[in-house]
Amino acid sequence: MKHYFVILTTLLFISCKEDEPIEVIDNSWNLFTEVKHQAKNASNCSVHNDMMVIRSFNSLSYINSNHQLSNQYFISSNLNYEYKQFPTNSGYCLTLSDDLYPSRIECRPFLNLTASVSFDFNQDSTIVGLERQLGLYEPVFISSPSGQFLFKVKNNLNQSNSLLVLADVNSPRNYNKINLNSKPNYTTLHFYSSGKFYYSSTDIDQGLFTVDTLGNVEKISAQAFGAIVESDGIFYALGSFFDLFISFDKGQTWQKSSFKAPSGNIVNLKNKTFFIDQERIFEVVIENNQIKLITYHSKGLEGNAITALCHFSGRYYCTTKSGVFYLNEEQFKPEN
Repeated sequence: MKHYFVILTTLLFISCKEDEPIEVIDNSWNLFTEVKHQAKNASNCSVHNDMMVIRSFNSLSYINSNHQLSNQYFISSNLNYEYKQFPTNSGYCLTLSDDLYPSRIECRPFLNLTASVSFDFNQDSTIVGLERQLGLYEPVFISSPSGQFLFKVKNNLNQSNSLLVLADVNSPRNYNKINLNSKPNYTTLHFYSSGKFYYSSTDIDQGLFTVDTLGNVEKISAQAFGAIVESDGIFYALGSFFDLFISFDKGQTWQKSSFKAPSGNIVNLKNKTFFIDQERIFEVVIENNQIKLITYHSKGLEGNAITALCHFSGRYYCTTKSGVFYLNEEQFKPEN
């Protein structure tokens, strides 16, 4: 009888005990409220050491490693350009002049905005702003770690032609102009790798080209692309119809995958390559020399068009046309 009493008492105790809260793990992307009002049209996030810069239509937001807003700079909008300032991963902010057809750029280091270097390309050349080509956010310039920049400009004396200008922050008054003999909208800048700048042309002389640090141009492939990134020596590219391509020989030859998307962009983070299609995120992996896409969690990003993806201080950040979102790195993983 004693045993029955003890069991009954124990059951009554358990049944009367207050329910403990059950921890629910939510893998949803969260709105980054530090910049929620100033970044509704965020187009880029750039990381430099312990600082991240988020660019929106009229502001630059500086985020520290504790994910707090440390500084914010408001800028006037230039109606001829989607965005007036262009931060880069090499640690510089570049600001176009206020002219109707700007030909001057102010270059400031992320961590010392009072130190300014000016590139002035004279009135015969207009700097080409952020182009929307094939739905991609094309860089207005590409840069090397040493401070060399490659700009795309229009020849004001011949609007049908574009130029490339190779400039250096260490010698801003000395720069090389490279005549492309092609229309500005048919030239797409890509990235810098191993001493060369890469760009594509879809004009009469179509293909993938390189420019070395002395301004010498070389055509390396007849295939042109909308975007290219490099990861572990492999080039990943998006074609004109958002076909995915890979190259194992620095862009000389390419293999085409069977994947297609209506829009998108491609980025490289932490030695992984990601393809972004509107609100969806895929990791691009190579298996048996073939492309495979792995779908990642994107809950919370529904209805948002992703413009950039960054990794910073233990988090992943997405800039979108309706705000900035984040996810802790341990939650950034493939769907089950």
